[in-house]
Amino acid sequence: MNPLKSSIRTGLLGGIVCLAALGTSCKNDDIPSESYYTFTGQTVRDYLNTEENYSIYNEFLNRSNETAESDGLNVPSLLSAYGYYTVFAPTNEAMKQYLEEAFSCSSLDELYETLGTHSADSVVTLVTRMHIISSGNNATIYESQNFQQKLPDRNLYDKMMYITTLGDTYLVNDSSMIVQRDVELHNGVLHGVDRVIEPSDMKLEDFFDLYPEYSLFGHLMDYVGLAESGRILTEPEADYIPDTRNYEAYKGAAATIEVPTGKKQFYTCFIESNEVLSRDIPQMQGAATLQDSIDAVKAYALEWYEREFNDATEAERSAAINENWTEPENYLNRFVAYHFLNMKVDRADFTRYNVAMANGYNRIKEFYESLAPNQEIYLSAGANGHPWTADGESFTDPSPDGAVVLNPNPESEDIIYNTSRDWGRPVRYVAAVGSRTITTENGFFHDLQNVLYYPRHDFKRIRFRHDISGTFFPEIMSNDLRYKYMSTGYIVLPQQPYQYASNIHFISSETIQIQTSPNTNSSIGSWNSNLGDEMMFSGPYDFVLRLPPVPAGTWEVRLGYVSADDRGCAQFFLGSEENCSWEKKDFSGLQPTGIPIDLTVSFLAQMGRTEAEAADGTKSEEEIRALDKEWYINGRMKGTNNMLGANGNDTRTLREILSGHNPSRRVIGRITLREDGSIYMRARSLTDEEGVRLGIDYIEICPDNVYDNPQYSEPRD
Repeated sequence: MNPLKSSIRTGLLGGIVCLAALGTSCKNDDIPSESYYTFTGQTVRDYLNTEENYSIYNEFLNRSNETAESDGLNVPSLLSAYGYYTVFAPTNEAMKQYLEEAFSCSSLDELYETLGTHSADSVVTLVTRMHIISSGNNATIYESQNFQQKLPDRNLYDKMMYITTLGDTYLVNDSSMIVQRDVELHNGVLHGVDRVIEPSDMKLEDFFDLYPEYSLFGHLMDYVGLAESGRILTEPEADYIPDTRNYEAYKGAAATIEVPTGKKQFYTCFIESNEVLSRDIPQMQGAATLQDSIDAVKAYALEWYEREFNDATEAERSAAINENWTEPENYLNRFVAYHFLNMKVDRADFTRYNVAMANGYNRIKEFYESLAPNQEIYLSAGANGHPWTADGESFTDPSPDGAVVLNPNPESEDIIYNTSRDWGRPVRYVAAVGSRTITTENGFFHDLQNVLYYPRHDFKRIRFRHDISGTFFPEIMSNDLRYKYMSTGYIVLPQQPYQYASNIHFISSETIQIQTSPNTNSSIGSWNSNLGDEMMFSGPYDFVLRLPPVPAGTWEVRLGYVSADDRGCAQFFLGSEENCSWEKKDFSGLQPTGIPIDLTVSFLAQMGRTEAEAADGTKSEEEIRALDKEWYINGRMKGTNNMLGANGNDTRTLREILSGHNPSRRVIGRITLREDGSIYMRARSLTDEEGVRLGIDYIEICPDNVYDNPQYSEPRD
C-alpha cells in the first residue's frame, strides 16, 4: 500500500464547506407563515413527542435510550431537562430519504433487521447527536438571528456546524435547508431541516481518487515521505487528562472557568490542482510522465531555494541540496511541507470570529507556522471573504470582492510591505485561495489559484504579528477555543497533569495560563485588544514562549498589551538556540532585556500626555511622526493601526483607542539570529500581590531594516 495511504489517510470524513456571508435574522418568504412557531412553554422533548412532522427522528431519539450505555449520554432525558439546546430536526421526509438512500430501508425497525443491532445502534447515535448542540456553559441557543458561518459550539457528535446564507435561505453544513425556523422552546430552539445532516464517509485515503485533479500533489507528498515522517499525526493525543483543579481564585470578576475536556490534532493544507501546477511551473511544459512532472517540480523548488536561501551557510546548503527527499531540510521536502499547517484553519476562520464584532473584524491578517522548518505563511483576508479573482497578473490587497491571499511576492510595490489599515500602495501576493474547501475528519484542504512558495527575502522586511490567543498556539485553533462563545468566562490551558499548549515552557508550576473569551457581550468583556481576547498568565508566573520562526537577522521584539491595575511588574528575557535549547528545555542562556516593566500604567500616563495631546486628530504627518519617535525612544509605542479593539462592538483601531487603560506596545529588546529560527522570550513576575496577571494580546517581531532604516521612518501601523 502507498505509505501515505497507510498513515495519514485513515479515518477521515469529508465534505465541501462553502464560504458565505454571516447569517442574519430576516423573514424568509419561501417559508410559509404557519412554519413560524409561537412559544408555548414546552421543552424540546415535549415538542418532538407531539409534533407529527418529526416523528421518525423522535423514534430514533427513543431508541437512543438503549444505545447510551457506553458513554451515559441519554439524549431524550437531556432534551427534557433545563439547558440551552439547539436542535436541527430532520423532517419525516428527510428521514425517509436518508433511510432509503443510505440503507435501502423504509423504517427504523427495518434498519435493525438489515444492519443488525450493533451497526444500527451506531447509525442511531450518529443521527440523533449530529443534529443537537448543547451549549449549557455558554447559555447560548442558536436562533437564526445569531447564526454564524461557523457555530462556536460543537454538536453532540463532536462536529462543528456551519450555516450558509443564500439570500433568504439557510443551509446547514452546505446540504440541509432549514424549512422551519426558530421554534422557541423552554430549554432551547428547534429548526426543521429537509435533509439528514451526516458526516461524509470520505477518507483521506480516497481523497486523490475522488479528487484526481489534485493527484500530482498527492504523489509529491508520497515522494518526500511527509506522512510517515511523523510530522503529520493520524491519531489524537489520547493521553490528555483534563485538569480538575479549582481555579476560582484566578478567574476575577463574575467569570466562569472552563478547562478543555479533550485535545485533538488537526491540519490545514493549501493545495494546488494539477492544472495550476502545470500552468504556473514552466518546467512542467512538455512533461509526459509522472516522473517528468515530479522532476519539473523539483527543478522549480530548486530555483526557489537558490533564490531565497542564497545567503545560506555551506552546512545549510549541503543539507538542502541533495537527494535525501525525506529529510525536512531538503529543498523539495521544504516546498511540499510548506503547504501544511499543524492546526485547523477552516474557511470561516479566514474572515469571521464573533457574531457580536463589528464588520471591520472581517479583515484578518495573520501568520501561521508551516510544517516546513522555520517557514511561516502570511494570510490576508478582505472583508467578507468572498471568492477572489486575480486582477490581471497581480494580486492586490484589498480586492473589492474580498481577497484571501497568501504571502507578498518580490514585485510588491511597497518596499517595506505596508500592512496599515489604509492599505497604502498595493501589495502583490504570491497566491490566492480559491472558493473551494474540502473538509476531512482532521483538517481542511484549501484550493489555491496559484503555486505557493515561501518568500524568505520579503519576510526579512515584514513586521511579524502573532495574536497570542490564536495562531500562536495550534491547540487553540484545532480545538475551537479561539472562538469559544462564552457569555462570561475564561478557559484554562493547564500545565498539570498534562500540558495542553505547545510553544510554552513553564518554569513556575504555579503559572496559570488563561484564554479570555472574545464574546463582546460578556459582562467581563469590552476588551481593548485585537479580536476582543487576550492570553493571561496568573499566579507568580514564570514561563518561556517559543516565538514563531523568522529569517536570520536582527529583530526587535515588542509586547502588545492592555495596561490594567492587576497587571503587575515583569522582567523579560530574550534568547535563541545559540544560547538555549528548546528540546532540552535549557534556558539558562536567556539574557534580561533591561529594567522590569510596570504593566499597570497606561500609555498616556507613561508619557505624561492627555488623550487630546496623544491623538493623531488634526496633526500633520510630520507632527505625528515626531511624537511617535519621541515615544519610541522611550521604548513605548501606540497600538497598531491594522487591528481593531472589541470594546462594545468598537470600530476603532488599537492606535485610536487612547482612553482608560489603552492598548499599546512595549519594546522588550533586540536580538540577532545567525540562522533562521525562533526567538525565546521569558516573562517572570516581580509582584508578590495576589491576583496579579500578565495579559498579552499579541507579539510583534520587527526587522532592523524597518525600525532602523535611514531612508524612511517606520510606518505607523
